Amino acid sequence: MLLGGAGQDHVRTGLGRSGPAIFITQLQDQEGLREPSTEPVLRLLDLHRVPRATVYRGLVAHLRAQLIGRLGSRSKDELLLLLAETFAFVKIPELQPLVLAILAQTKEIPPQYITALAKDDELYGQCSIEVKRQIWQVNGKLFRAAIAPHVAGYTSAQEAAIRRIRFEVPRGEDPKQRRDSSHLQQLVRLLGTSVRLYNLLLEQLRAMYVSTGQLALCTLRVDLLMALHQAEVVLVYSKDACHEFAWSLTACVRDGLVDKVRCNNLNAILARQTVCPGHVR
Repeated sequence: MLLGGAGQDHVRTGLGRSGPAIFITQLQDQEGLREPSTEPVLRLLDLHRVPRATVYRGLVAHLRAQLIGRLGSRSKDELLLLLAETFAFVKIPELQPLVLAILAQTKEIPPQYITALAKDDELYGQCSIEVKRQIWQVNGKLFRAAIAPHVAGYTSAQEAAIRRIRFEVPRGEDPKQRRDSSHLQQLVRLLGTSVRLYNLLLEQLRAMYVSTGQLALCTLRVDLLMALHQAEVVLVYSKDACHEFAWSLTACVRDGLVDKVRCNNLNAILARQTVCPGHVR
């Protein structure tokens, strides 16, 4: 198969040995389409001066689209087999979309591919969010880099809001408005349904709070949990021991009221769980 470096070497050697005209004819005979029914079409296209390169690029694009469209019905084992056969060609532009689509459909990408993707900035940047989540679960450095701009954007806006509350505005900001923050929504999107990534994010927020004392990080901790609740990411928020307390307290803030019933409820929650654990269950 004349792909990548091996294909380039073959073409370079052939051109030097035979000359362009002879070598191109030989290459078309040896490596071209061997389906007899295509011969009349190719000859017709030749008469219209359509370059074979254009024909083959169009054919590759069509076949690639057909293959990608069928990936959703492939089994786990079939996807792993396809990945093993195609990953070597992931840096070839014409085939890269197919390999990336196979990766996106693979629920458990083998470690050797995760490692290769994490080491190559260009490939990592081309990966879908589903693939990146698998990479982040074993590469905390890349995950921290992905969440950093959104944590910084959220905390910067909230620090400004806290200053307004202290010196200018007599009442706080509506929590729902905070949760509409594009940075917060992006964090929810990056997490998906991964409890592992949620834990990593909480670890990062705690470490940042210890070193900076930023109050906005505490707000982010609660708003992130409630944003997951709002987005119905049950697999994550239901495992956080702080969820019931945060949900009840948010209702009090929203209504501007802490009556006896709500106060008793909050006390009962604290009695059951006096300290929020470092990780969700």
